[in-house]
Amino acid sequence: MVDVDVSAGAPAGPQPLFERIFAFMETTAIMAAAEIGLADPLAGGPRTAAEVAAALGADERAVGRLLRDLTGTGVIETAGPGRFALGPQGQFLRSDVPHSARALYRMFSGPLGRGMLGGEAALVKGATAFEEIFGAGIFDYMADHPGDASVFNTAMVDMGMTVGTPPIHAYDFSGVSRLVDVGGGHGQLAREVLRLYPGMQGVVYDRPGVIAETRGEIERDGLGDRCEALAGDFFESVPPGRDCYALRYIIHDWDDEAAGTILRHCREAITPDGRLLLFEIVMPEGDGLHPAKGMDWVMLACVSGQERTEAEHAALLARAGFRLTRVVPSSSPMSVVEAVPV
Repeated sequence: MVDVDVSAGAPAGPQPLFERIFAFMETTAIMAAAEIGLADPLAGGPRTAAEVAAALGADERAVGRLLRDLTGTGVIETAGPGRFALGPQGQFLRSDVPHSARALYRMFSGPLGRGMLGGEAALVKGATAFEEIFGAGIFDYMADHPGDASVFNTAMVDMGMTVGTPPIHAYDFSGVSRLVDVGGGHGQLAREVLRLYPGMQGVVYDRPGVIAETRGEIERDGLGDRCEALAGDFFESVPPGRDCYALRYIIHDWDDEAAGTILRHCREAITPDGRLLLFEIVMPEGDGLHPAKGMDWVMLACVSGQERTEAEHAALLARAGFRLTRVVPSSSPMSVVEAVPV
């Protein structure tokens, strides 16, 4: 029998572990709400469970129970007998609001979540659990499943706006004349930086299937004369001759070998006085809770990448011909890892 320390300062039994399971139950209920679009019928104000269910084409009794279950989470509030309204957090499960979290919850309730729940396969077999379950790596799977890919891409855009915008404002881009947003998707990073620095030119570089929509986003922002959208593969090359290459949440998707290939292409392309910026959630040293640790489990189970400490970033960059100069924190978990060519 194992003795458990219940002295002052030690947890009184497994209560904290039980609380995490209860939190997981609440999270899966929010995932279900996101999947069916529960928040949208409530956008105009309080409604009954019957009205919400009718709007969604769902079962009235089940919807009523879900609405009740979500009270206390900040997503749903009661608004009189038999009526429910969106709580402060429920507003961010709507489909039509900036910084919506709906796609993020849908992403984790779909294939990505199944990969995480089967994550022990990665510990035993060395491959990602996602690949064991679905028979393909996550990016190949998304290429063959456009519905899941659309949810995934929307979640990345929304997460980029919420988590990835603060480090843009925390970093001083003064002196940069030509920015490349490598693997930039719809170019939210480049477009935000160009709005802040009117004298700068930009390029958004991503796969052909993404870049057509990117051009539309650039034009809608009135940046067509200052920003290009170029298609390509960063495992083969990146646009050459610019003085700043920014990669937001790209390097963490890949193991050291693949990440090194991307970084070496950036090293070949960058001007001698340029700078490389990695927008990443840097893994802290020590035992404290941190979003990087949860994200590292996602990487291990689903993607084959990893979250890295500052020292691990420095070593990876050095092998690609860069020197890490500083890490700039922000008000979000994401920091800017700055490096220069050597």
